[in-house]
Amino acid sequence: MRHKWHQWASLLDADQDGIISSDDMKKTNATLEQLRLAIGDRRTALNADAQTKWWDDHIFKRGADKHISVEDYVAYLEGIYNPADMGNKMRPVITGFF
Repeated sequence: MRHKWHQWASLLDADQDGIISSDDMKKTNATLEQLRLAIGDRRTALNADAQTKWWDDHIFKRGADKHISVEDYVAYLEGIYNPADMGNKMRPVITGFF
């Protein structure tokens, strides 16, 4: 499972420097917006405030817009991992953006 968490965190680290930052957020949001358009599930994009809130709620675990290393984020995910409840925890992360 750690490998999958690391892949997810690496996707969020757009510049691949090992730190998930607000600059990565902007680059990743543009990529995710293209994916959202391809999937077509949500008809309109999330506004900038909603995108920032999504990142603050699900990614920046040290506080709003505070950078986190890929390894610290993976460690956080491992700490909350419960196979029986994973769908309930991860579904809002994905559906919140798309």
